[in-house]
Amino acid sequence: MDNLPEADDISTVIHDKIDTTAEAQMPLGYLIPVAWKSLADELVLQGVEIERVAQPVEQEFETYRFSNVKFAPNQFEGRVMVDFDVKPVKEKITLPAGSFWVPMKQQRARLILAMLEPQAPDSLARWGFCDQVFVGGGRGAEGAYLTEPIARRMMGDSPELRKQFEDRVAADPAFAADAQARLMWWYERSKYSAGEAGRYPVVRVWEKTW
Repeated sequence: MDNLPEADDISTVIHDKIDTTAEAQMPLGYLIPVAWKSLADELVLQGVEIERVAQPVEQEFETYRFSNVKFAPNQFEGRVMVDFDVKPVKEKITLPAGSFWVPMKQQRARLILAMLEPQAPDSLARWGFCDQVFVGGGRGAEGAYLTEPIARRMMGDSPELRKQFEDRVAADPAFAADAQARLMWWYERSKYSAGEAGRYPVVRVWEKTW
């Protein structure tokens, strides 16, 4: 016992407070459109529980509109960070079958809030996962070129959306014969649609109606 070292008194600082830089009320959950599967994939990598929506959902949702968008001049950890202002809005939005339901009644609710609320310091939007919203889809030659690979990828990601498309083709001969109309069907449901420009694709849900 005589060989035990003497105790040392060390002064330290305990940080028991957090400075709030952004805040948001926690909803019942979030809906992520099927075209934005990349956002859902990032949540799943963090252990977040996600469900698929079996049918289209159309109603007035809460989301955000972006303004004053500024991209960082250099990459950070392989991504270009984005700064912006956000304005809460309520808009009538249709989310296709196969979209992703993220309930907040789960262990990682605070992490979900930090990743999906765009104004949060480390949100997916700030880390450059929503750049298509900021730059817009664009129609014309580039948009026409992009539609086919977009359609094929979405068809593989969403069996539900594929079934809706195949049902439309079977029921509408004019649609089935019009290659551009078929491509535009997918384009209008993709994250490149011009109507989505400036609007955050994820919506906040306060009451589950489906």
